[in-house]
Amino acid sequence: MKATFDDERFGYSIDGESVDLLTAKGASAGIAREAKANLSILIQRLQNEQSSLQEADDGFKRETKMLHMAEHALAHGGVDQVKDWAPVEAIVAEQWNGNEDFPGLCRFFEDIQNGRYGTQTLSSGVLSRGLQYANAGRATYENERLAAQMRLRDLEAKRVTGAPETHCDDCPAWARLGWIEAAVMYERYAIGMSSCNVACYCVIVTRRAAIDAAQAVGWRALLPLLQSAARVAGSGAAIAGALALFRYAGNNPRAVSFALELLMRVLETRRA
Repeated sequence: MKATFDDERFGYSIDGESVDLLTAKGASAGIAREAKANLSILIQRLQNEQSSLQEADDGFKRETKMLHMAEHALAHGGVDQVKDWAPVEAIVAEQWNGNEDFPGLCRFFEDIQNGRYGTQTLSSGVLSRGLQYANAGRATYENERLAAQMRLRDLEAKRVTGAPETHCDDCPAWARLGWIEAAVMYERYAIGMSSCNVACYCVIVTRRAAIDAAQAVGWRALLPLLQSAARVAGSGAAIAGALALFRYAGNNPRAVSFALELLMRVLETRRA
């Protein structure tokens, strides 16, 4: 079995067969499940007094760091595709220190030490809260995948909700926004920004940004050059240029229509 990563489609292929978005999302969920299992063991050992609070703290930091590194690598198509690990370091630091939306691991272990979950025997609440930190991997996967795509091309993005029982009130409203600029999605409506926070089960899908009127003028300006190429060098070079525009257009209907128009004009010039 050979797995490859397609920069153009920004997706996976295994033995030449495309891996759909939900399958890749399932791989992300698998990473989170493994992290939850490991965190659960750390908490159980702490509850059974088989480890110290410091040992549990160190274990949580180690597991959450590995979790976010794995999700980051998956979002980029594998470890070999990752060119910068700095975003992961920032995410891990935020997980440890917390932010306005949720308390970090430091606060979690302070609460344990201060008796919030019991002084003699730790309550079940410590497990529930501890496992929430594994859910944060979903946000890392979705948001890093979107950020990586945005660095390659202009995109539009939209949110697709999970099953009704797994999303909050924000997610359906944000899904109804439809296609918006990917940058706006990343800055205002990213996974983890809704009221369900890192427990979000939504998926962010993308497509090439629709070309505007100014871009259309620029595309049509290529027509004389392609027509000249068809007359002087033969249609091969001109058609190759027009077909390159098809590749750029991707699945964007407006962009494809402009590329098709150019190609038809080139063929008409060749026949003339």
